[in-house]
Amino acid sequence: MCLLAVHVRFRPDVPLLLAANREEFYSRPSRPPEIFRDEPPVLCGSDVLQGGTWLGVNAVSLVVGVTNRHGEQSSAPPGTPESRSRGLLCRDLLRCTSVVAAVDLAQQELASGRYQGANFFIADRDLAFVVQGGQRIDRIELSSGMHLLTNGDVDDAKDQRQELARQMFANAGYKSVDEFVDAARKICGHAPGQLQVAQESSIVIEGSDRGTVSSTVITLSDVPSERRYLFAPGPPHRTEYVEHSNKLSMLLERTIADQHCPPPLGADSS
Repeated sequence: MCLLAVHVRFRPDVPLLLAANREEFYSRPSRPPEIFRDEPPVLCGSDVLQGGTWLGVNAVSLVVGVTNRHGEQSSAPPGTPESRSRGLLCRDLLRCTSVVAAVDLAQQELASGRYQGANFFIADRDLAFVVQGGQRIDRIELSSGMHLLTNGDVDDAKDQRQELARQMFANAGYKSVDEFVDAARKICGHAPGQLQVAQESSIVIEGSDRGTVSSTVITLSDVPSERRYLFAPGPPHRTEYVEHSNKLSMLLERTIADQHCPPPLGADSS
């Protein structure tokens, strides 16, 4: 189960604040955020095994993230097998140049039945959607404000982890981008027993073979100094976040030197 917390249209000049924890098998290798020479270029972490990604932003400020829906298959014709990584679809969506194009592609691909159940968060400066792909496929436009997504429906009041994150962000009372970043780092790093709230739930997941393996904080702003991309390459309650904000600025300002960037994401994957 992964968790995304997104504040849509925080200010007119700050269209998106995002905090996300990734859950995966501990043994599955991944790489930290890099700028890839996709078209348009994209900044994201990458899965070593399949070549896909779980979260990224492209050079036209399109942000895409994926959470798995456990135990569900996307809508499909009878007998259609699952055959493709959801991370590869996330990568495909990051090659789109608009939210509408990405949402349409997500719905089309999920309807093919080639994927296990998944949710895709898709946003840019003006629009934000969640495409829910399980037994049915829904596209949901997100209003201004905070929204939570895990392995079920967006803003599910019955999801204890979502409600814990919602309560913690509300209690943080952030009034600026920097205050959101500080709050997001603390909240994403909330492990069992750390805070005296909702102890039956936790933001960090720790299982025997899988759990929270990394964390990302992204802020999009018209003000260059408020553009942030932080990545913790391990469980955020015991791993320091590393700044990749300079890469985000290079990406959005199109000052990328190709010789320092890897080839298109997944170019060598099968």
